[in-house]
Amino acid sequence: MEPSASLVAAEAADPLAYFPAHLLDEILGRVDLCDAVRTSALSRAWRGRWESVPGLALSFPDGTPPSAIGGVLLLYTAPRVSGFACEVDEESAYHLDHWLTALSRRSVQSISIRAYLEGERFPLHSSIFSCAHLVSLHLELYVIPLIPVGFAGFPVLEELYLSHVEFQDSDVMEMEAPFQAIIRRSPLLCVLALDGLYHSSWDNFGYDLGGFLAGLYQFRELTFLAPDGYVDIGTLPTFYNLKSLELTTCFIDINPILVMFSLMRSSPNLEKFKMQIQKPEIVADWDFLNAQWTDDMCANLQIVEIISDPIRQWLPISFMKLVLSKASLLRTLSVDVCLGSQDDPLNELLTCRRASAQAQVLFEASLASMVTPRGVLTFCHAEVQLERFWNL
Repeated sequence: MEPSASLVAAEAADPLAYFPAHLLDEILGRVDLCDAVRTSALSRAWRGRWESVPGLALSFPDGTPPSAIGGVLLLYTAPRVSGFACEVDEESAYHLDHWLTALSRRSVQSISIRAYLEGERFPLHSSIFSCAHLVSLHLELYVIPLIPVGFAGFPVLEELYLSHVEFQDSDVMEMEAPFQAIIRRSPLLCVLALDGLYHSSWDNFGYDLGGFLAGLYQFRELTFLAPDGYVDIGTLPTFYNLKSLELTTCFIDINPILVMFSLMRSSPNLEKFKMQIQKPEIVADWDFLNAQWTDDMCANLQIVEIISDPIRQWLPISFMKLVLSKASLLRTLSVDVCLGSQDDPLNELLTCRRASAQAQVLFEASLASMVTPRGVLTFCHAEVQLERFWNL
Protein backbone atom coordinates (compact mmCIF):
# COMPACT_ATOMS: atom_id res chain seq x y z
CA MET A 1 0.00 0.00 0.00
CA GLU A 2 1.46 3.31 -1.04
CA PRO A 3 1.72 6.11 1.54
CA SER A 4 -0.90 8.82 1.34
CA ALA A 5 -0.13 12.11 -0.33
CA SER A 6 -0.39 13.93 2.99
CA LEU A 7 2.20 11.62 4.57
CA VAL A 8 4.55 12.07 1.64
CA ALA A 9 4.14 15.85 1.91
CA ALA A 10 4.82 15.75 5.67
CA GLU A 11 7.99 13.72 5.18
CA ALA A 12 9.16 16.13 2.50
CA ALA A 13 8.53 19.11 4.77
CA ASP A 14 10.31 17.56 7.79
CA PRO A 15 12.29 14.45 6.74
CA LEU A 16 13.90 14.08 10.20
CA ALA A 17 10.51 13.71 11.86
CA TYR A 18 10.41 10.02 10.92
CA PHE A 19 13.96 9.22 11.97
CA PRO A 20 13.84 6.09 14.19
CA ALA A 21 13.48 7.17 17.80
CA HIS A 22 15.91 4.57 19.19
CA LEU A 23 18.63 5.69 16.78
CA LEU A 24 18.06 9.33 17.72
CA ASP A 25 18.38 8.48 21.41
CA GLU A 26 21.60 6.61 20.65
CA ILE A 27 23.01 9.64 18.84
CA LEU A 28 21.99 12.07 21.55
CA GLY A 29 23.63 9.86 24.15
CA ARG A 30 26.96 10.10 22.33
CA VAL A 31 27.22 13.86 21.76
CA ASP A 32 27.97 16.56 24.30
CA LEU A 33 25.23 18.49 26.02
CA CYS A 34 25.38 21.60 23.82
CA ASP A 35 25.05 19.57 20.63
CA ALA A 36 22.24 17.51 22.11
CA VAL A 37 20.28 20.67 22.92
CA ARG A 38 20.94 22.11 19.45
CA THR A 39 19.22 19.13 17.81
CA SER A 40 15.92 20.70 18.90
CA ALA A 41 16.34 23.18 16.06
CA LEU A 42 16.69 20.48 13.39
CA SER A 43 13.18 19.11 13.47
CA ARG A 44 9.85 19.85 15.12
CA ALA A 45 9.69 16.21 16.22
CA TRP A 46 13.12 16.51 17.82
CA ARG A 47 12.24 19.59 19.84
CA GLY A 48 13.00 18.87 23.49
CA ARG A 49 13.85 15.24 22.76
CA TRP A 50 17.14 15.56 24.70
CA GLU A 51 15.20 16.32 27.88
CA SER A 52 14.09 12.71 28.28
CA VAL A 53 17.00 10.73 26.80
CA PRO A 54 18.46 8.56 29.59
CA GLY A 55 22.13 8.80 30.41
CA LEU A 56 23.14 12.21 29.02
CA ALA A 57 26.40 13.73 30.27
CA LEU A 58 25.57 17.15 31.73
CA SER A 59 28.97 18.77 31.32
CA PHE A 60 29.18 22.56 31.45
CA PRO A 61 32.17 24.61 30.19
CA ASP A 62 33.86 27.35 32.25
CA GLY A 63 31.81 30.47 32.61
CA THR A 64 28.42 28.82 32.14
CA PRO A 65 25.84 31.04 33.91
CA PRO A 66 24.27 29.41 36.98
CA SER A 67 20.84 30.03 35.48
CA ALA A 68 21.77 27.88 32.47
CA ILE A 69 22.93 24.98 34.66
CA GLY A 70 19.84 25.23 36.83
CA GLY A 71 17.64 25.43 33.74
CA VAL A 72 19.11 22.26 32.26
CA LEU A 73 18.64 20.36 35.54
CA LEU A 74 15.05 21.57 35.64
CA LEU A 75 14.26 20.57 32.04
CA TYR A 76 16.15 17.26 31.99
CA THR A 77 13.73 14.70 33.38
CA ALA A 78 15.42 11.40 32.56
CA PRO A 79 15.95 9.18 35.62
CA ARG A 80 19.61 8.44 34.81
CA VAL A 81 22.47 10.95 34.36
CA SER A 82 25.77 9.56 33.11
CA GLY A 83 27.76 12.52 34.37
CA PHE A 84 27.62 16.02 35.81
CA ALA A 85 30.64 18.33 35.54
CA CYS A 86 31.06 22.04 36.21
CA GLU A 87 33.43 24.60 37.69
CA VAL A 88 31.98 26.74 40.45
CA ASP A 89 32.93 30.40 40.92
CA GLU A 90 31.71 33.15 43.24
CA GLU A 91 28.56 33.65 41.18
CA SER A 92 27.50 30.01 41.08
CA ALA A 93 28.80 28.75 44.45
CA TYR A 94 25.53 29.19 46.28
CA HIS A 95 23.55 27.39 43.60
CA LEU A 96 25.55 24.18 44.04
CA ASP A 97 23.45 22.94 46.96
CA HIS A 98 20.34 22.95 44.77
CA TRP A 99 22.17 21.21 41.92
CA LEU A 100 23.48 18.43 44.16
CA THR A 101 20.07 17.96 45.74
CA ALA A 102 18.53 17.59 42.27
CA LEU A 103 21.20 15.11 41.21
CA SER A 104 20.82 13.05 44.40
CA ARG A 105 17.22 12.31 43.36
CA ARG A 106 18.41 10.66 40.16
CA SER A 107 20.74 7.88 39.24
CA VAL A 108 23.86 9.99 38.59
CA GLN A 109 26.97 7.96 37.75
CA SER A 110 29.71 10.61 37.73
CA ILE A 111 30.15 13.99 39.43
CA SER A 112 33.12 16.31 38.84
CA ILE A 113 33.04 19.79 40.37
CA ARG A 114 35.82 22.25 41.04
CA ALA A 115 35.55 25.46 43.05
CA TYR A 116 37.28 28.69 41.98
CA LEU A 117 36.94 30.77 45.12
CA GLU A 118 39.76 33.03 46.25
CA GLY A 119 41.27 32.15 49.61
CA GLU A 120 38.69 29.63 50.73
CA ARG A 121 37.29 26.18 50.25
CA PHE A 122 33.56 25.95 49.70
CA PRO A 123 31.41 23.76 52.00
CA LEU A 124 29.82 20.89 50.12
CA HIS A 125 26.18 19.97 50.66
CA SER A 126 25.59 16.66 52.44
CA SER A 127 23.27 15.50 49.64
CA ILE A 128 26.43 14.29 47.89
CA PHE A 129 26.23 11.29 50.23
CA SER A 130 22.81 10.40 48.81
CA CYS A 131 24.19 9.78 45.30
CA ALA A 132 24.31 6.03 45.74
CA HIS A 133 24.82 5.24 42.04
CA LEU A 134 28.09 7.14 41.70
CA VAL A 135 30.86 5.32 39.86
CA SER A 136 33.24 8.31 39.77
CA LEU A 137 33.46 11.33 42.10
CA HIS A 138 35.89 14.23 41.61
CA LEU A 139 35.88 17.17 44.05
CA GLU A 140 38.38 20.03 44.16
CA LEU A 141 38.69 22.87 46.69
CA TYR A 142 35.79 21.88 48.91
CA VAL A 143 35.08 21.24 52.56
CA ILE A 144 33.75 17.71 52.93
CA PRO A 145 30.87 17.64 55.44
CA LEU A 146 30.60 15.17 58.28
CA ILE A 147 29.23 11.77 57.32
CA PRO A 148 25.46 11.87 57.89
CA VAL A 149 23.82 9.35 60.18
CA GLY A 150 22.62 6.39 58.17
CA PHE A 151 25.09 6.86 55.30
CA ALA A 152 24.94 3.56 53.44
CA GLY A 153 28.03 4.24 51.36
CA PHE A 154 28.77 4.33 47.65
CA PRO A 155 28.18 0.69 46.69
CA VAL A 156 29.35 1.03 43.04
CA LEU A 157 31.95 3.81 43.39
CA GLU A 158 35.17 2.90 41.56
CA GLU A 159 37.06 6.22 41.30
CA LEU A 160 37.43 8.93 43.94
CA TYR A 161 39.41 12.14 43.35
CA LEU A 162 39.76 14.65 46.18
CA SER A 163 41.96 17.65 45.42
CA HIS A 164 42.72 20.32 48.04
CA VAL A 165 39.78 19.31 50.17
CA GLU A 166 39.25 19.83 53.87
CA PHE A 167 37.32 17.59 56.21
CA GLN A 168 34.88 19.38 58.45
CA ASP A 169 36.04 19.60 62.07
CA SER A 170 34.95 16.81 64.32
CA ASP A 171 36.17 15.21 67.52
CA VAL A 172 39.99 14.86 67.46
CA MET A 173 39.84 11.16 68.17
CA GLU A 174 37.59 10.73 65.12
CA MET A 175 39.43 13.10 62.80
CA GLU A 176 39.99 10.47 60.11
CA ALA A 177 36.53 8.96 60.39
CA PRO A 178 34.88 10.82 57.46
CA PHE A 179 37.50 9.74 54.94
CA GLN A 180 37.80 6.23 56.31
CA ALA A 181 34.02 5.85 56.40
CA ILE A 182 33.80 6.66 52.69
CA ILE A 183 36.56 4.14 51.93
CA ARG A 184 35.06 1.39 54.07
CA ARG A 185 31.63 1.84 52.51
CA SER A 186 32.82 1.84 48.91
CA PRO A 187 33.58 -1.85 48.32
CA LEU A 188 34.38 -1.47 44.58
CA LEU A 189 36.69 1.54 44.97
CA CYS A 190 39.99 0.87 43.21
CA VAL A 191 41.14 4.35 42.11
CA LEU A 192 41.88 7.03 44.66
CA ALA A 193 43.15 10.56 43.99
CA LEU A 194 44.11 12.73 46.95
CA ASP A 195 45.89 16.01 46.43
CA GLY A 196 45.99 18.38 49.37
CA LEU A 197 43.98 16.59 52.05
CA TYR A 198 43.55 18.78 55.14
CA HIS A 199 42.18 18.66 58.65
CA SER A 200 42.82 21.46 61.14
CA SER A 201 43.79 19.12 63.96
CA TRP A 202 46.62 17.55 61.96
CA ASP A 203 48.72 20.69 62.50
CA ASN A 204 48.81 20.01 66.20
CA PHE A 205 48.67 16.25 66.44
CA GLY A 206 50.92 15.09 63.59
CA TYR A 207 50.02 12.39 61.13
CA ASP A 208 50.04 8.62 61.29
CA LEU A 209 50.47 7.47 57.68
CA GLY A 210 49.94 3.82 58.48
CA GLY A 211 46.69 4.54 60.27
CA PHE A 212 45.50 6.76 57.46
CA LEU A 213 46.21 4.21 54.72
CA ALA A 214 44.67 1.33 56.64
CA GLY A 215 41.81 -0.05 54.60
CA LEU A 216 43.19 0.98 51.21
CA TYR A 217 44.24 -2.56 50.35
CA GLN A 218 41.80 -2.90 47.44
CA PHE A 219 43.32 -0.21 45.21
CA ARG A 220 44.98 -1.09 41.92
CA GLU A 221 46.64 2.26 41.31
CA LEU A 222 47.83 4.91 43.71
CA THR A 223 49.37 8.33 43.21
CA PHE A 224 50.69 9.85 46.38
CA LEU A 225 51.93 13.41 46.92
CA ALA A 226 54.06 13.09 50.04
CA PRO A 227 53.95 15.86 52.68
CA ASP A 228 56.87 18.26 53.15
CA GLY A 229 57.25 17.68 56.87
CA TYR A 230 57.83 14.64 59.05
CA VAL A 231 55.38 11.77 58.74
CA ASP A 232 55.07 8.93 61.22
CA ILE A 233 55.07 6.01 58.81
CA GLY A 234 53.80 3.48 61.32
CA THR A 235 52.84 0.02 60.06
CA LEU A 236 51.56 0.14 56.51
CA PRO A 237 48.99 -2.35 55.25
CA THR A 238 50.02 -4.68 52.45
CA PHE A 239 48.64 -3.50 49.11
CA TYR A 240 48.32 -6.84 47.34
CA ASN A 241 46.19 -5.43 44.50
CA LEU A 242 48.34 -2.37 43.82
CA LYS A 243 49.82 -2.49 40.33
CA SER A 244 50.74 1.15 39.74
CA LEU A 245 52.25 3.62 42.22
CA GLU A 246 52.82 7.27 41.30
CA LEU A 247 54.62 9.36 43.87
CA THR A 248 55.55 13.00 44.11
CA THR A 249 58.07 13.46 46.88
CA CYS A 250 60.21 16.25 48.31
CA PHE A 251 63.85 15.27 48.78
CA ILE A 252 64.32 17.65 51.71
CA ASP A 253 65.32 15.03 54.29
CA ILE A 254 65.43 11.30 54.89
CA ASN A 255 61.79 10.90 55.99
CA PRO A 256 60.16 11.29 52.52
CA ILE A 257 62.63 8.78 51.13
CA LEU A 258 61.67 6.32 53.87
CA VAL A 259 58.00 6.90 53.02
CA MET A 260 58.76 6.04 49.39
CA PHE A 261 60.54 2.79 50.27
CA SER A 262 57.83 1.82 52.77
CA LEU A 263 55.16 2.17 50.09
CA MET A 264 57.19 0.16 47.60
CA ARG A 265 57.91 -2.60 50.12
CA SER A 266 54.21 -2.78 51.00
CA SER A 267 53.25 -3.36 47.34
CA PRO A 268 54.46 -6.89 46.49
CA ASN A 269 52.72 -6.97 43.07
CA LEU A 270 53.76 -3.52 41.91
CA GLU A 271 54.36 -3.36 38.15
CA LYS A 272 54.68 0.36 37.46
CA PHE A 273 56.38 3.06 39.55
CA LYS A 274 56.36 6.73 38.62
CA MET A 275 58.03 9.43 40.71
CA GLN A 276 58.20 13.20 40.41
CA ILE A 277 60.94 14.99 42.35
CA GLN A 278 60.33 18.23 44.22
CA LYS A 279 62.61 20.45 46.34
CA PRO A 280 65.78 18.33 46.17
CA GLU A 281 68.02 19.29 49.07
CA ILE A 282 69.75 16.03 49.96
CA VAL A 283 71.49 13.29 48.02
CA ALA A 284 71.04 9.87 49.62
CA ASP A 285 74.12 7.73 49.11
CA TRP A 286 74.17 4.22 47.69
CA ASP A 287 74.71 2.47 51.02
CA PHE A 288 71.67 4.12 52.60
CA LEU A 289 69.43 3.35 49.62
CA ASN A 290 70.68 -0.21 49.29
CA ALA A 291 69.91 -0.82 52.97
CA GLN A 292 66.26 0.05 52.35
CA TRP A 293 65.83 -2.53 49.58
CA THR A 294 64.69 -5.97 50.69
CA ASP A 295 65.12 -9.19 48.71
CA ASP A 296 61.41 -9.60 47.93
CA MET A 297 60.85 -5.95 47.05
CA CYS A 298 59.46 -5.00 43.62
CA ALA A 299 59.66 -8.56 42.34
CA ASN A 300 57.16 -7.72 39.56
CA LEU A 301 58.28 -4.18 38.76
CA GLN A 302 58.41 -3.64 34.98
CA ILE A 303 58.09 0.11 34.26
CA VAL A 304 59.74 3.03 36.08
CA GLU A 305 59.33 6.71 35.15
CA ILE A 306 61.21 9.52 36.88
CA ILE A 307 60.18 13.17 36.51
CA SER A 308 62.97 15.59 37.44
CA ASP A 309 62.62 18.60 39.70
CA PRO A 310 61.06 21.28 37.46
CA ILE A 311 63.44 24.03 38.61
CA ARG A 312 66.78 22.32 39.10
CA GLN A 313 66.32 19.40 36.69
CA TRP A 314 67.69 17.19 39.45
CA LEU A 315 67.38 13.41 39.30
CA PRO A 316 68.05 10.72 41.94
CA ILE A 317 70.83 8.95 40.04
CA SER A 318 71.70 6.59 42.90
CA PHE A 319 68.08 5.50 43.30
CA MET A 320 67.71 4.82 39.57
CA LYS A 321 70.93 2.78 39.55
CA LEU A 322 69.59 0.81 42.51
CA VAL A 323 66.36 0.01 40.66
CA LEU A 324 68.29 -1.12 37.59
CA SER A 325 70.47 -3.38 39.69
CA LYS A 326 67.62 -4.94 41.71
CA ALA A 327 64.43 -5.17 39.61
CA SER A 328 64.76 -8.48 37.79
CA LEU A 329 61.67 -8.03 35.55
CA LEU A 330 62.27 -4.39 34.66
CA ARG A 331 61.54 -3.49 31.02
CA THR A 332 61.98 0.29 30.91
CA LEU A 333 63.34 3.07 33.08
CA SER A 334 62.39 6.49 31.65
CA VAL A 335 63.52 9.96 32.63
CA ASP A 336 62.09 13.23 31.35
CA VAL A 337 65.38 14.80 30.28
CA CYS A 338 67.67 14.34 27.32
CA LEU A 339 71.12 12.89 27.73
CA GLY A 340 73.76 15.64 27.76
CA SER A 341 77.51 15.52 27.31
CA GLN A 342 79.85 12.65 28.07
CA ASP A 343 80.27 14.10 31.57
CA ASP A 344 76.54 13.98 32.24
CA PRO A 345 75.87 11.86 35.37
CA LEU A 346 73.00 10.23 33.48
CA ASN A 347 75.61 8.28 31.51
CA GLU A 348 76.07 6.14 34.60
CA LEU A 349 72.62 4.66 33.94
CA LEU A 350 73.86 3.26 30.63
CA THR A 351 76.81 1.45 32.14
CA CYS A 352 75.59 0.31 35.56
CA ARG A 353 74.74 -3.33 36.25
CA ARG A 354 71.19 -4.41 35.39
CA ALA A 355 69.29 -7.24 37.02
CA SER A 356 67.03 -7.60 33.97
CA ALA A 357 68.46 -8.39 30.56
CA GLN A 358 65.42 -6.69 28.98
CA ALA A 359 65.81 -3.41 30.87
CA GLN A 360 66.08 -0.30 28.69
CA VAL A 361 66.93 3.23 29.80
CA LEU A 362 64.94 5.88 27.90
CA PHE A 363 65.64 9.60 27.89
CA GLU A 364 62.64 11.74 27.01
CA ALA A 365 62.25 15.50 26.78
CA SER A 366 58.94 15.35 28.61
CA LEU A 367 56.82 12.70 30.24
CA ALA A 368 53.14 12.95 31.02
CA SER A 369 52.41 15.06 34.06
CA MET A 370 51.99 13.27 37.35
CA VAL A 371 49.02 15.27 38.44
CA THR A 372 46.38 14.38 35.91
CA PRO A 373 43.03 12.87 36.80
CA ARG A 374 41.38 10.47 34.41
CA GLY A 375 39.46 12.41 32.04
CA VAL A 376 40.74 15.21 34.18
CA LEU A 377 42.53 13.53 36.88
CA THR A 378 44.05 10.63 33.47
CA PHE A 379 46.29 9.48 35.83
CA CYS A 380 47.13 6.34 33.95
CA HIS A 381 43.99 4.38 34.51
CA ALA A 382 43.56 6.03 37.86
CA GLU A 383 45.36 8.25 40.24
CA VAL A 384 45.70 8.78 43.89
CA GLN A 385 47.39 11.91 44.98
CA LEU A 386 48.11 13.04 48.50
CA GLU A 387 50.02 16.27 48.76
CA ARG A 388 49.74 17.30 52.38
CA PHE A 389 47.86 16.39 55.48
CA TRP A 390 47.92 19.87 56.99
CA ASN A 391 47.50 23.49 56.02
CA LEU A 392 48.44 24.27 52.43
